[in-house]
Amino acid sequence: MRGRMMMVCGVLGVALALAFPAAAQGQGGVQHGSLIYDGVERTWLAYVPGGADGAQPLPLVFALHGGVANGTMMMAGTGFNALAEQENFIVVYPDALGRGDTGAWNTGMTAAAQRGRGPDDVGFISAIIDALSQRYAIDTSRVFVTGGSNGGMMAFRLACELADRVTAVVTAVANMPEWLAASCDPGRPVPILMMMSTTDPRMPFEGGDVLNLRGDVISAQDTVSLWLNNNGCSAQSVDEQLPDLDPQDGAIVTARRFVGCQSPVEWFVMAGGGHGWPGRPQYNAAETVGVTVQDIDAAQVAWEFFSRVTSG
Repeated sequence: MRGRMMMVCGVLGVALALAFPAAAQGQGGVQHGSLIYDGVERTWLAYVPGGADGAQPLPLVFALHGGVANGTMMMAGTGFNALAEQENFIVVYPDALGRGDTGAWNTGMTAAAQRGRGPDDVGFISAIIDALSQRYAIDTSRVFVTGGSNGGMMAFRLACELADRVTAVVTAVANMPEWLAASCDPGRPVPILMMMSTTDPRMPFEGGDVLNLRGDVISAQDTVSLWLNNNGCSAQSVDEQLPDLDPQDGAIVTARRFVGCQSPVEWFVMAGGGHGWPGRPQYNAAETVGVTVQDIDAAQVAWEFFSRVTSG
């Protein structure tokens, strides 16, 4: 399968270069990109910092949107662009396929998805890495993925199935799909940080069905345990209750950092939190999605983790 993916991307090499608008060297900003993958046009947005000069390879961060959304919405709802400008990395917001201008990722939620039915989103993300590497100087040892909700589940799938290209993964309000968990075999320890809410009405903390999507997730504890086992960690952790920066959100965040790991595993338990990207404005009524945690900024947490696991 991987060989077929790479062949498709290679054949499209010239077309990929034409999919980007011209940009002057050293001039950053939002860039639009697209490619034909499996016979379908796939699209994304990328933010390139002004400090990109083509000489110094930059880290690449994928920010994956949730279900019934798109890359534009993820860009607007996370604050990654300002962080990318400040820290000098490229952030890309891919679009999942769906109806109209929104979609959902093929996360391995069901048996059908595991058997190859549905979009090959793993191959699509891999093809974006190739496409951006043709356009910009990318540090392929620092390719990171983060995502929330459906995008967080897709980030887990990339950790399981694209660990040869993805360096580390951070997820928010997402547990592992049951079918994905049963087949996950990264082949190496993958640095993982998870931000999970205990009272999320859309992503069950104890596991089970997600919004009648004909697929179940395992529990938050089982998700953590899977990565502890993969990364050779003990079950012991050093716990830190983080400052309650916004008492009005009713949430308390505890950072659990597990010891003895070959690669880090961290679990930010958001007690009392709901289904939202931490640190961003409440996007829907709390009665529907729960309270968005304001005590941490998920984009900042992700970048600090990515920087830390590759600093030495």
